[in-house]
Amino acid sequence: MNPKPPIDLREIVWRSRRYIWVALLPFVLALCAGLIFMTLATPLYMSYVTVALEDPTRVSAALEPLVREERSRDSRAQRTAELDGRVHSRPFLQSVVTRMGLNSTPEVLSIAALAVRRWPGISAEEFATRKAISAITKSIAVAPVGRTYVRVSATASDPEFAQALALAISSLLQEENRRKSLEQSAARSDFSEDQIPVFEENVRKAEEALRRFQERIIGRQLGDNPVTPANLAAARVEVRRADEEIDLLRGRLNLARGDWTEVAGGTSAAPPTLSSRRASDLESQLRDLETAYGESAIKGGDVASVKLRIGTVRQALYAEYSALAEVVVAELSPSSREAAAGIALDRATLRTLQEKSRKLSDYISNFSRTAHSAPGEQMELERLRGEVETNRNLLLTLRKEATSSRMSQALELSPLGSRLQIVETPQLPLAPYFPKRKDVLLLSLLAGSALAAGLVFAMEKFASSLRTVEQLERAMGIKVIATIPRIEGWPRPGSFTHNHWAALSIAAVLLLTLTFYGIHATLQTDRRPPGGAPTTTK
Repeated sequence: MNPKPPIDLREIVWRSRRYIWVALLPFVLALCAGLIFMTLATPLYMSYVTVALEDPTRVSAALEPLVREERSRDSRAQRTAELDGRVHSRPFLQSVVTRMGLNSTPEVLSIAALAVRRWPGISAEEFATRKAISAITKSIAVAPVGRTYVRVSATASDPEFAQALALAISSLLQEENRRKSLEQSAARSDFSEDQIPVFEENVRKAEEALRRFQERIIGRQLGDNPVTPANLAAARVEVRRADEEIDLLRGRLNLARGDWTEVAGGTSAAPPTLSSRRASDLESQLRDLETAYGESAIKGGDVASVKLRIGTVRQALYAEYSALAEVVVAELSPSSREAAAGIALDRATLRTLQEKSRKLSDYISNFSRTAHSAPGEQMELERLRGEVETNRNLLLTLRKEATSSRMSQALELSPLGSRLQIVETPQLPLAPYFPKRKDVLLLSLLAGSALAAGLVFAMEKFASSLRTVEQLERAMGIKVIATIPRIEGWPRPGSFTHNHWAALSIAAVLLLTLTFYGIHATLQTDRRPPGGAPTTTK
């Protein structure tokens, strides 16, 4: 393995001296280009306003739900995009142009006067406004700053104009935001005020329907039906007992009718009908007492006293029928009159028991229907209550919304109400933000270094001369016997321009740069007004 040849310092020094001017040329060229760019580039000044789209000021806990319900929960990107759309909208830019008077300057009006000849359908004022809007559109930028703020910047070649433009944008944003908030609050208030009477009527109708339904249920519950789930079995037992007594009385009456002819001595085919006002009254009392006895038995009340009264009324009724038999069938025997009175009493008792059975059966039927309809009635009751509650909540929400709208309108007129808060007001820029000298110089140095390295590499790579013995031997294919050293004082081959082109190029670049600065300074001096102050164009 061949060892690496030692580093030849003389070769390095020779190459450095050979390419020193070639390497300096790109540096000088890039530096002069950067200086000329900084001289020719129009300096731009930036003035900006920083805003917060949501007001951090808080009100009391009681008022917070009323005045902060419409707070936006959008992300920062959405809020920035929304603000950017507002700022770059034509109505907003037209307001900025009108407020700053940019559409009424002599320059713009002269251009507009010439343009309307070509476009007859456009007035000079409209063209001037469009021209001014087009001029400031690209000068306005919106960008987020930090986590909560948004910056609206205005750039111009005149620092005072940049500040004036930023101030106009700031004031218009505040006015537009306040006006929009007031319009929204007024619209909410008008809608709420219009809907409140409608929902008040809905609440009244729903409450009236609920009241009627409840009265119907309560009226049925407060009726004279003694049957309940607890005594339903007792009521059915009482009905069964009444039916058994009815069957007994019917059997006894059938036997009495069959034996009547024999008892009456063959004088009458059917028992006589005994009736009087007193008998009717006593029968009515007996019917009420039988019904009361059944109800007391169902409820578990005192049935002994009712039973005693029933016996008393039956005896009185039997006495009345006996008295009537003495009159109606006086020609019959005493046993026949007693039989006629007994049959009449059994008939009256049968009617009272039938009425008792019917009434108790009606109680049981009504209870059964009520029990079956209870779930549906409960559902209907819940529906009516829900309807009342819904209408009340809607009415309360509308009243709350109306109050919130009025309070929002009042707060929007104060600093507490604005959702767009100016965090940083526009300032007069003292230095241009473009071009930046440090950045231009650094870029020039970097570009010069890259060009110098590339130029030296290209010259070394594609050079046509042979600089070493090894290169000559490889090119000629023969061995070199000896070399003749260069004698000091001998001129280098080639012309002076060919040998010193890099230094001459650097001198030419420097001369052209100095010439440019001289011409530029002369022109700037000629443009100054008599007072010595430089002119600025907005």
